[in-house]
Amino acid sequence: AWCFRSSLFQNANLNCWSQYKVPKKRPHGGISLSAIQRLFSHLFVQVTIRSLRSSALTTGAVLLLSSLGAWQYLGSSLQAVDVRVASTVEVDVPADKQVLVVAIDDAAFQNFFGAASPLRQDRVAQLLHTVAQNTPHARKRVVDLDLAPTLPATGEGALDAALSEDGARWVLASTPGGTPADNAYRALWRQQLCARGVRFGVPLVPTDFGYVRLSHQYAGSLSDAALASGQPDCIAPEHPLTLQPAPLSPHNLHEGTVLPFSGDLEALALSLTALDPQWVVIGGTWGKDDVFSSPFGMRYGVQIHAAALAGRLSDLHQVRYAVQLGAAWAFVTAMSLLLSSTNRHVRQWVHLVGAPLPGHLFFETRLLPILLMCSVLLLSALLGCFLGLGYGFSGVWIPSSTVGSVTMISVMLVWNWGKADYYDYKSLQEASSRTVVSPLVADWNSMLHTARSLLGLSTHAQSVTLGTPRLAFEGIMAFLSILLQNVLPLLSVAYAVTRPL
Repeated sequence: AWCFRSSLFQNANLNCWSQYKVPKKRPHGGISLSAIQRLFSHLFVQVTIRSLRSSALTTGAVLLLSSLGAWQYLGSSLQAVDVRVASTVEVDVPADKQVLVVAIDDAAFQNFFGAASPLRQDRVAQLLHTVAQNTPHARKRVVDLDLAPTLPATGEGALDAALSEDGARWVLASTPGGTPADNAYRALWRQQLCARGVRFGVPLVPTDFGYVRLSHQYAGSLSDAALASGQPDCIAPEHPLTLQPAPLSPHNLHEGTVLPFSGDLEALALSLTALDPQWVVIGGTWGKDDVFSSPFGMRYGVQIHAAALAGRLSDLHQVRYAVQLGAAWAFVTAMSLLLSSTNRHVRQWVHLVGAPLPGHLFFETRLLPILLMCSVLLLSALLGCFLGLGYGFSGVWIPSSTVGSVTMISVMLVWNWGKADYYDYKSLQEASSRTVVSPLVADWNSMLHTARSLLGLSTHAQSVTLGTPRLAFEGIMAFLSILLQNVLPLLSVAYAVTRPL
């Protein structure tokens, strides 16, 4: 008899054309399979059906939602949770990977620099000279300040002399001027310093909704310039802004080593000598312009650059998207197996033969779905804590935002809020036959038989009974079933795995 699918994304065990029989499954011969074999069979079903075949729907939904501001805000919030959890892990950072922040506070800006903007270059020269004299083992000294001169410049010679003492160890911020003449003068100034070994980097901080971006930095940033080798790159302020994966160090962003500078050069020299840092980042912590929201409260730009440099030194990195997707599939598989089995047993226990009692009916139809969703959220939260702790210990970041988004889409659209049928597959052969081979063979044979009937090459009695419109409908639906459940899912998975971070 003719039969049709109840859903394009939910396969059924079809028995269509009588002359196209699907081979029957071999009996198990009474062999009792282990729990690991059953789990592997269910994993196969989840990956092929719940993940691969539903990926066209899931990927489309994720791409649609990812374009919405609310979903992006949710993703950045989940990343903030990962970073907060990772910061709770105590790790021993080697001395060669520790970054010291010299923070110029309000008192120094008012008294030492005279609240002048731009900063007096003769005063900046004194500060940088003090830092250079008392950090003899520093590999790089990064300056997150606008030091480029304007026309006319005051104290330009003293600043150039301070930077030229050991130019290869200095990294400066590349900033634009106010007028075309200033821009031309600053370009010449950068070229002269680049010839002496000084590097320049982009001082901008990428953000999401005013919240510092925890996973990416701009290419050519100050941290990039500090770790670059070879001939210095004299980056101009017009350098194109492209994002690249570069996670901030959770521990450095949370606490870090900050040395306040209030205007006393002697006290600063004593502190630098005692600390003897190998990496120094100098910047301002006055005013309210260069401040960003972070998982640990407000942080100044100099602290963000220090956290980015510390993250690069510690080799923190996000895993490839294929690994993130694999982790999401594994979690959804384990969660759906656990909750589907639990849901089935609870419904069997609650269900009463005959007329159901009001209390039992209320629990089954109202409370049980809510409990299932609470279980999904609880398991997702536990997974987020686990991923955050793993990030803190190993420096390898599997963002809970990716796993969480795939989980919620799967729960809503694929798992059908816990209502999807649960079948206890006894073997991998049975699972593959019921979920992949049989439906695909049935679709293909139905499409071929329909085409033969429409072309007059078949005189099957059922073809005459259905008529041309219904035959055309069946052929189109069988073709769409193959396309949507086999071809497009594989293409969507290939796109999701190979897309850039």
